[in-house]
Amino acid sequence: MGDLIDGFLKLADGDGDILSIAELMSPEDLDKWELLVKCFTELHITTVSKDLKRISRFYKLEKWQEISILALIKMMELMVKESIEQGITEGDDRRMLDVKPMDREYDGSMFG
Repeated sequence: MGDLIDGFLKLADGDGDILSIAELMSPEDLDKWELLVKCFTELHITTVSKDLKRISRFYKLEKWQEISILALIKMMELMVKESIEQGITEGDDRRMLDVKPMDREYDGSMFG
């Protein structure tokens, strides 16, 4: 893994109550990260096309940032597909039935 992810994992595994990636990045990298976070939060699973058009209008993104956003959209698509395959009904309430947990480790923390 890269130094950034290794540093993040070290912080996550540590005893501290606060997890801040700011100490792992230069101010310039932190600005790039914050821009991606803004773009990601503007994407909603039901309005991806409209949201992507708005992001394209308002932000001047580098190619690697565009690739990252498209990867997030693909991940959202795969999550929806997996949810459907695991039992979303076609009824009006669209409730989940007998959904199996995903085969991914999760330690209960959400990071930003």
